Amino acid sequence: MNIRTLGVICGVLSGFFWGTMDIAAQYLLHTVRMAPAQFISLTMVVTTVALFGISLATRPKETFLAAADKQNVFQFFLFGVLVLLTQVSFYVCVKYSNAETAAVIAATRPFCIMGLLLFAAVMPTASQILCFSAYRRLSDDDQRKLLDAVLRMADAFGRLRRAAL
Repeated sequence: MNIRTLGVICGVLSGFFWGTMDIAAQYLLHTVRMAPAQFISLTMVVTTVALFGISLATRPKETFLAAADKQNVFQFFLFGVLVLLTQVSFYVCVKYSNAETAAVIAATRPFCIMGLLLFAAVMPTASQILCFSAYRRLSDDDQRKLLDAVLRMADAFGRLRRAAL
């Protein structure tokens, strides 16, 4: 099996598992009446132990390599906190509404990120804009329009910020 075929298979499986995750979470949170904190704790512990075990079994020397640098440890901690906050907000949304609403809200994350970048008057990089465009699967013409609009808004926010200072 070549790498391209494996990539397509993993992509299809990823979409399948992402979609079933929402439904499974809704079942556990509504039918089994788990609290979001219990659900997140259980899933994080199970996945951490499983992935850590797989890493130790397949690449024992590389498992702790990233933890050798103190800066990496801080970045991992910060990333973990952000992932935890994302999980909490997602599963609380599932608990008090449903999986479909949570999935729609999760799909708006790129818009929120771009909005925060623009509000902070931070110019998004070309790769950030391209990732945003690819994520939303816009046509080429719409991607150009979006890029132009984002650049104009970033320029306007930058001028407003400089004028305020």
